[in-house]
Amino acid sequence: MPKEFDDCVRALVADPDFKPRKKGQTKKDAAYAVCTSQYKKRHGKSPFSNAELTFEELYEADPQFRLAVLFLEMSLEE
Repeated sequence: MPKEFDDCVRALVADPDFKPRKKGQTKKDAAYAVCTSQYKKRHGKSPFSNAELTFEELYEADPQFRLAVLFLEMSLEE
């Protein structure tokens, strides 16, 4: 995730005055919804969208992608 998005989620989850609007929704889920909306307004794309990134950019930006690549490389070596 982009740092801006992660910082937004952390700030809202830590804010004692922030409360989910939907009944039964967790504070973290509500924070994700709010921060996703704000990110889309600012950047015109979802923070979950990595379609425009090159392999190298995605490898650097997404630790889960990097881990998946390492596991794949390890499995191919066997």
